[in-house]
Amino acid sequence: MSLMILSLVGGAVAALSLAVSGEWQAGDPSQSLQLMAVQGARRIDACIRPACYFGSCRRGSANGSATQPAAILFWKNDNYPSLGKIQLAELAMIQHDPTTHTLMYYEAAFPAGMTSGQISIINQDISFSLFNSASAPDDFKLLPYVTGKPICHNISGARFFVSDVGSNTQRASLDYVLTFSRSMKVNGSDYNATQVQYGTATMRQPKDQPN
Repeated sequence: MSLMILSLVGGAVAALSLAVSGEWQAGDPSQSLQLMAVQGARRIDACIRPACYFGSCRRGSANGSATQPAAILFWKNDNYPSLGKIQLAELAMIQHDPTTHTLMYYEAAFPAGMTSGQISIINQDISFSLFNSASAPDDFKLLPYVTGKPICHNISGARFFVSDVGSNTQRASLDYVLTFSRSMKVNGSDYNATQVQYGTATMRQPKDQPN
């Protein structure tokens, strides 16, 4: 008798587990995209808040159809000599890659074995005109030791817009729209989930226009 009761209880628990699992799977695509959107906003904010100044900005498009994907080049810090001037190691860029559906972060990363003398030869000043030129996003990626890493995935579209750059009364900010998309099977059926994330990342202490 006790074995029969245990068997019935075990069956009920298993049935309940399957039901809960089914409900979780059914809600998982949109829930996972919401988590990605929150994570993406935090990562953009972490890049922009400590930055000093915005350079070239490509707007892109929220549906990923723009000829030039969204990109924002920025002066991330002023940590090297020649204060007030941009140097290679002080630059960074966030760019949407519509082919891989990722948001990429680019910066110059010098090998650990390089001496300060070797770094100083490569870590040259970047003029403001180059920093702010229309071709700057492409040119930056061609510079020595500039590499990229993904900071967000499943992004089918991105749109950037900068405001209050150089303002004496307002802190510069990056307004963005990110479209997260994901396709998967839910309970045996194809499911396409989309999450649009709107956000603003504001520099904490922007500097004056670099020389």
